[in-house]
Formats: sequence, structure tokens, C-alpha cells
Amino acid sequence: MVSKAPTKTVLPPNGMKNRGNTCFFNASMQCLISIPGIVKYFQETAFDSKKQPFSKEMQNFIFKYRNYKVVDPSEFIKSIQGSIKMFDGKQQDAHSFLEYLLNHFSNEAASQDKNFFKENFGIHSEDTIKCHKCSFTSKVKAFSTMQYLVVTKSIQESINAYVNNSEIIDSSCPWKCEKCESKSDSSISHRLKSTSNYVIFYLNRFQSLTQKNHRSIYIDETISICDELYDNIGIVCHSGGLSSGHYFSYAKRDFWYEFNDSFVQKADLPTDAETVYVLFYSRKLN
Repeated sequence: MVSKAPTKTVLPPNGMKNRGNTCFFNASMQCLISIPGIVKYFQETAFDSKKQPFSKEMQNFIFKYRNYKVVDPSEFIKSIQGSIKMFDGKQQDAHSFLEYLLNHFSNEAASQDKNFFKENFGIHSEDTIKCHKCSFTSKVKAFSTMQYLVVTKSIQESINAYVNNSEIIDSSCPWKCEKCESKSDSSISHRLKSTSNYVIFYLNRFQSLTQKNHRSIYIDETISICDELYDNIGIVCHSGGLSSGHYFSYAKRDFWYEFNDSFVQKADLPTDAETVYVLFYSRKLN
């Protein structure tokens, strides 16, 4: 069943009020609702407000967003803050917020014939762990909505580094071998088996509770992953440090725009930046 709704899937580039250190929410949401598939899904699907409260509130938010040059997200924030406990006026993590939000949407979509979020934001991977004592290997399959990358020279190089390089699991985080049952050093290698229509990456900017990675990285407009080409459609940026920072974003809506809370302007796609944190890519149409 679908509800009658506007069919245009590109939203106008409107701003969002900052309700007290909610820039992490604003920057993340501007990228998320710049995805035409997201807008279409929430505009055209009928949600049960009791069984699918997050999805229903997101639908209401998108309809409201269309009508204001600067929208107040307070109502939407109030509806989700009981479950996503990140709206306490303190510095928060945009990647964590996006992961929580997408997981809530996906769980609510599980009751539908097709789970839009698992189909469109799924990353299937496989890790191979090798015991250094007996050389036994174990494979672990995983599914996620977002992919972690280390900061290298470019996004493409970071993807290649993830799948081409092995990591050492040492005694600080031991892995128990299934065969010899020892907790010796081991190595882990990664394989991305398949990706869906949209891929979200987040970089290792926050390496510890006291240190931020400020290394600059080249933002590839098009990347190759799992033998598919993807185009960049959104970037969440973080300026400053751990105790005092600010989120803003760039997103494509026919044209590229910079979204900085209430302030919005047309912008060129940044190509090299130390502020880049979360990146959104869309499968390239043939």
C-alpha cells in the first residue's frame, strides 16, 4: 500500500536550525535526505505510527522540510531522542548517529515484503583469520550499513588498503583459535563480497578519546568497489578537535551545496580536505 505524496525526489536545499550542539544531526540528515531513493521511499510508503514510529516521523520531517527555507528539527529530534540518546547538548559522533538511525529504519522495515534499507545500504563482507601458531584459518561473514576506512592518500586507496592488507591481532585483543585453542597472535584479512545501491564510508578520524586524525585525503568523485562504479553524492565534515568541533556537510541536489546548519550555499565538490569524515556514494547508472 502506498500513500499519495509528491513524486519529486530531489528536495530543495534548505537549512536546519541548530538546537544546541545538534550540528552532527543536521549535517548527517542533509546528506541522507539528498539520496533520491530515501526521499522516494519515505514519500511513497504508508507507515504504522505505532509499529514504525521512526519511519513515520522521518516521513513527517521530509514533508515539513519541503516547506521551510530553514526548518526546525526539534519535533523530529524529540521523537527519536528516547531511543537514540545523543541529544544531551554535548559533542556527538555523526557516524554513530547515522548507524543508529539506519538500524532503526531497517528494523522497522523488517515487517515489509522487502527491507528497503538492507537492500539499498547493505555491505556484505568476509574476514579470514589465520592463527600464527598452527596456521588454521577461520572465515567470518558480516553485514553492515557502513564501512570503516583508514585515512590514506585517497578514498579509493583507502578502500584498496582495506581489502589488500592484512592486520595483526596481537595479545592486547587476542583471538582464540578454533583448532589449537590458543590465544596467540593472528592476522585478519578483509574481503568485500557485495555492495548495494548506496555505500557509506566513515574514516578513522577519532583514533582515541584524546586524539583526532587531521590527515588530509583526496575525495574521489567516482570509486570502484566490488567491480561496480559509484559516484560521490554526500560528505559529512568535522572541523576542530574532540572537545570543541563542528559538523557541516556537502550534498548533491541537482547541484552541489554546502549545508552548515541554517546557512546553505552552492559549492564546488571539495577534492582534498582534512575535515572529511563520512562519505556517501551511489551506484553509477549504466
